[in-house]
Amino acid sequence: MSDSISVIRSKPVADQATDILRERIRRGMYPPDQRMPSEAQLAEELQISRSSLRSALASLAAEGYIRRRHGDGTYSCLRSFQLTLRTGKDWDIERQILQSGRIPSLQVFEMGPRLATSDECAKLGLAEGSAVFAIRRLLFADERPIGLIESLIDPEGLAPNIPRSEGELPSQHFLELYHERKAKEGEIRFMAALAEGDIAEHLGTEIGLPLLRVEGTYHDELRRPLLLIREWYRGEEGFELQVGLLHS
Repeated sequence: MSDSISVIRSKPVADQATDILRERIRRGMYPPDQRMPSEAQLAEELQISRSSLRSALASLAAEGYIRRRHGDGTYSCLRSFQLTLRTGKDWDIERQILQSGRIPSLQVFEMGPRLATSDECAKLGLAEGSAVFAIRRLLFADERPIGLIESLIDPEGLAPNIPRSEGELPSQHFLELYHERKAKEGEIRFMAALAEGDIAEHLGTEIGLPLLRVEGTYHDELRRPLLLIREWYRGEEGFELQVGLLHS
């Protein structure tokens, strides 16, 4: 199948398999409460080992996308509500930190162009092998890391020689100042994740512990993808999402 990941090595094979299977579930390829293909079939389709596939399935189970019935098989159990939100600002977790009596701060530890992964190219509408402008920063509460924030920007139209200190700006404000194209609308998704790799290392938490993951995509006035935001927060922080609903 075209989803084969046998020659894509931009990140661990198990993570690539997780991304592919998650997207299949979201597209309805595996309807809820129907048995998915066997491990042997999936491993053959994706051209990966059974151990890598089991790791991917374990991640999907932790995220709530599947459930595994001993002796019966694996079932999709996606039960997500999709809400359309309209907001004039980025999701602002710093306000929650202040309300908890702590002081928020940011540390930019990566800023500049790099090669985009296949998944990033797809989400930003870029050709395979394109570059993105990446900003990675840590969010602290009283000097304790609680969030890893990553902004990936289409570099076409981006100003040159941007000071590193500007990486602390909210993403939309950064685009207003330094990009020819402007973000007009976007969507944000909240989901569960597990700490792994450099994410666990940066957040100072143990591998396998729960995190809150936020992913957002912003588009310009022509509906072209412009900005991909990915954020991970320590699960023990606790979060509150307040949504205003308007009836037209």
